[in-house]
Amino acid sequence: MDRQKHFIDLATKLHNSRYDYTKVIYHNAQTKVEIGCLIHGSFFQSPNNHTSKKQGCPLCEKEAKIIRNKNRGLTLAEFVEKANQVHSNKYDYSQSVYICSNKPISITCPDHGEFIVGRAEKHILTGQQCPSCNVGSSGEELIKRLLDKHNIVYEVQKKFNDCRSPLTNRILSFDFYLPDYNTLIEFDGEHHFKPVKLFHVGDKFERMIMHDAIKTAYASQTGIILIRIPYTRIQHLENDILCQVRDHDDCHDRKK
Repeated sequence: MDRQKHFIDLATKLHNSRYDYTKVIYHNAQTKVEIGCLIHGSFFQSPNNHTSKKQGCPLCEKEAKIIRNKNRGLTLAEFVEKANQVHSNKYDYSQSVYICSNKPISITCPDHGEFIVGRAEKHILTGQQCPSCNVGSSGEELIKRLLDKHNIVYEVQKKFNDCRSPLTNRILSFDFYLPDYNTLIEFDGEHHFKPVKLFHVGDKFERMIMHDAIKTAYASQTGIILIRIPYTRIQHLENDILCQVRDHDDCHDRKK
């Protein structure tokens, strides 16, 4: 295998098919190459930093850092406003005491009562919700509410007979399919980017990365639009999804 192909294959797995490598001209591990971010466009980075150090789009990283820093200095009212935007006014915060983003906070679910979020920022950054609701991943539930809100027809856990795992021959499923737009949506939680004890045992992380790559390639080969939403973009779900399936005036928010 030549070095360029090895780098692209490795980077695609490590970054969960998040970047475009069609403009890469590989010289060595230290010479910067052009990499495409699906949100901010091209950036230049050394293959070593991109793989060994797992660095990505600097604008995405800057954006995430700004959001984290802003959230650390929130007042309770500001936290509640953001939380209501993410969770569509589902929860009650009248008994909540907000100290700072990395401290626990008590939140009241209308169906199951009080629950604790270990780090308050998780409630707005990754959409962490009431554990008793148990309606799939937090991100998937938020996408479902968004699609319902805009009356967009969708199928959940969409399967195609010829999209299978080469290890088990099991048909792989996509989180959502929008038949009117021939579009698939995959929400990639934190466990899609790094091993998480709750999700990964043995080689499950590597297997999941492989399956994600297979699904991305399948969509590309069949001409189906695939929207991947990383957990770091959960506060921008509405803009990121609607900008790609409809002509919306709000699309400028995507670049903020």
